[in-house]
Amino acid sequence: MSLGAGLQQGIEVAFTWQNVAASAAGVTIGTTFGIFPGFGPTTLIAILLGFTVGLPPDTGIIMLVGIYFGTQYGDSISAILMRAPSEPNAVMLALDGHEIARRGRPGPALAVAAMGSFVGSLVGLVGLGLAAPSLGHVATYLSTADYTAIAVFGIVALTVVSPGVRWRNLTAMLLGVAFATVGLDPVAGIDRFTFGNLQLAQGIPVAPVAIGVFGLAEVLAIAAGSTRRERLRSIPFRDIWPNRAEVKEALPASARGAAIGFPLGVPPGPTLAVATYASHALERARSRRRHGDDRPAIAAVAGPKAADEAAVAGHLVTMIALGLAFSPVTAMLLAGLELHGIQPGPLFISEHASLFWGIVISILIGSVILLVINVPLIGVWVQLLRTPTPELLAGLTVFMLTGAYAIRNSTFDMWIVVVMGVIGYVMRRYRFPAALLVIGLVLGSVLEVNLRQAMATSRGDITTFVQHPVSATLLGLSVLLVVTAPLWNLAGRWRAARTAARQGN
Repeated sequence: MSLGAGLQQGIEVAFTWQNVAASAAGVTIGTTFGIFPGFGPTTLIAILLGFTVGLPPDTGIIMLVGIYFGTQYGDSISAILMRAPSEPNAVMLALDGHEIARRGRPGPALAVAAMGSFVGSLVGLVGLGLAAPSLGHVATYLSTADYTAIAVFGIVALTVVSPGVRWRNLTAMLLGVAFATVGLDPVAGIDRFTFGNLQLAQGIPVAPVAIGVFGLAEVLAIAAGSTRRERLRSIPFRDIWPNRAEVKEALPASARGAAIGFPLGVPPGPTLAVATYASHALERARSRRRHGDDRPAIAAVAGPKAADEAAVAGHLVTMIALGLAFSPVTAMLLAGLELHGIQPGPLFISEHASLFWGIVISILIGSVILLVINVPLIGVWVQLLRTPTPELLAGLTVFMLTGAYAIRNSTFDMWIVVVMGVIGYVMRRYRFPAALLVIGLVLGSVLEVNLRQAMATSRGDITTFVQHPVSATLLGLSVLLVVTAPLWNLAGRWRAARTAARQGN
């Protein structure tokens, strides 16, 4: 299908009243709940996933994508006004953005973030429309050995480069991989680790696990007092709009941030945070050269926000074209597609062209709606943070359990949420990354199925993984990451020791 024909088909799908309403509802719900610190896109999609099951596939997926982009901006509000981001990629916004807000310009900081979000979304959807079909075409030539190597590389890369202590990262990842082995053996059909439970024979689904380790664990953390909610003052309508100089500074920064963000969003790893960090570093350097000091720069708000949104589209490229999730949010979107009987991967665009192009156009619709509603309604969103904590937590818990039940009409899934909520709370308490558990659950099933098929095809010849160029390269990179990671640690400690010694002298 040509680009023009695809866009025309996407317009026909996305501009039905149901799908426009779904996109508007998604971005509005995402923004509304995204302003609450702790409830980022992963948590919110996990909570609401079950409620999209009864919708048509295109409508349900468009709503989930809208929630994703809406929550990204909602997180910007809490990062800028409260310096309390829910996701690592919003940390950079909490630096200059919060300082600008403290100096009496909170409205322009939020408006410029909305502008950056819009520009980043535009660049991202263009990249998504161009890159996903190309990568999907290439992916049709990948073998099971190649997919095995991609899963291995994703597991190794995320374990090594994710922030935190590596043995904790590895423990969380392997726990997710272990959960993926529960249920029927994909080749032999034998029960594994089910303890005679017929529900476990179907495996552990991703959605209830994510609802538990993100949503319920956050509720437990707030209830236990380990996460504190703050209240915000209201913002008068007259204080929202940026001046001409701020707009003139923010627009080029948004374009630069988007150009940085999209390519960085495609590979596995915490690339959203990397993209926002790179854009922030660039804009801070430009600001220092321009002003000669370290004053907070409005460009350092617009650029990272645009990089964040463009990198989100880069994440979607990998999920759609390869059927793999290298972040917890794309893992939830992957689960959403599968709940509607749609399997992402190399054949997704050819088999579901109207849905793919509908998603692309719906991102444009959602971006416009975000820009239109968020700037004038900033003060309204902030008022929602006055919701009393007990009522908020009770309502969210009901939503989570009801949503988990709606996915398969199963009370067993509700128990999975409860158990995983406790596990997620313990992991949070002892600084184990729950996100890697969810990603390990997704990649673990991909790894096992393709590994078993590759070995069956090669009749047990393990050299099949080095006979294919793609798998050999990725496995080589995985080994290189494992070998060099300790060396980077030693180098960092050596530099820190030298710095301490110089300061001591």
